Formats: sequence, C-alpha cells, structure tokens
Amino acid sequence: MLIGEKVTLRALEDGDVELMRTWRNDPEMAQWFFSTFPVSEDEQRAWYQKQKNRKDGKTFMIEAEGRAVGYAVCMHMDERSRSIEVGLHLTSEVRGRGYGKDAFLTLTRFCFMELNMHRVWLSVYAFNTRAIVMYEKLGFVHEGRLREAAFTRGEYQDVVVMSILDQEFFAKHGKQPPVPSEE
Repeated sequence: MLIGEKVTLRALEDGDVELMRTWRNDPEMAQWFFSTFPVSEDEQRAWYQKQKNRKDGKTFMIEAEGRAVGYAVCMHMDERSRSIEVGLHLTSEVRGRGYGKDAFLTLTRFCFMELNMHRVWLSVYAFNTRAIVMYEKLGFVHEGRLREAAFTRGEYQDVVVMSILDQEFFAKHGKQPPVPSEE
C-alpha cells in the first residue's frame, strides 16, 4: 500500500473488477478515458488480467472515505530511459476534495523513490483545465500538444503532454513523504 495524506493506493483485487466496469461504463467518467465504452464483463476481466500481469507498470485502487473512489496507473515503463507514464481517474462525486492531487503526488513519489524513474509523464485532454492546473501545481511542465489526437465528446480533441523530472520533483516536494494526518 502507498499511503498519502488523504488517500491510500492499494493493489487491484478480484473484487474490484465489477466496480471498475461500472466506472468505465459511466458516461460521466468515460468522457475522460482514452478508451472506448461500453465495456463488457469479459472485456473488463481481460483488462484486469492484463493489469495484474503487466511488467511495465502497476495499477492501484484509490481509497478515501473508507471506500474505493478511483484508480491510478503507472505504465509504459522504459527502464533504460527511466521514464514512465502515469494517470488516474476519480469518481465524479469525490472530485474537488484534494484526493486527485494527493493520489497523483503519492503515485509520482512512488515512481521516483521506489521505481527509480528519472522522468514521469502524462497525457491529458486539453479541455481538462482543472487537471492541467493541478498538474502544474505539482510541478509538471508542458512538453507539447498533440493536435486532434483523440476522439471524445463527439469530436476530435487536442491532448497535452506534461512531465516532471526527478530533480524537479524533489526540489518541490522533498525526498520524504509527508506524514498522514489523523482525520
């Protein structure tokens, strides 16, 4: 388990499959995914098995308020270049409570301190300004814009690529994780 100030990131469990399928089939959440929906039970189980067996990253459930509220992933790990992609999805009812920021900070710290990555990067829809502002506050910098690279919300969307390097992360956030508060 990875412990943040507000969230815990834990390994995926068999019991998470149906909950994640519900999230991936929710039109409100699906608009933020870089995948299509609806997702069948078999497709979700296959996705879960792929996540469990992947060698280039890890998927975590995000827990807060005593329940799962989303998931986070690190993927496409390049061991030679020490680079990895990260992402997360939160349920709509918990957005705006700082869980995304804490989950992202906890996940990024894990990538640098435990996986020994040099560069952590992400891609985000350009219209997702709320997420982009959060990533900027965490220290991620804009690397580029992929014009009309994804189709969602009925039209082609630009995708923004952002990253943070290990020395930038440690200068901004320090090497030691914060001590979780007792709330």
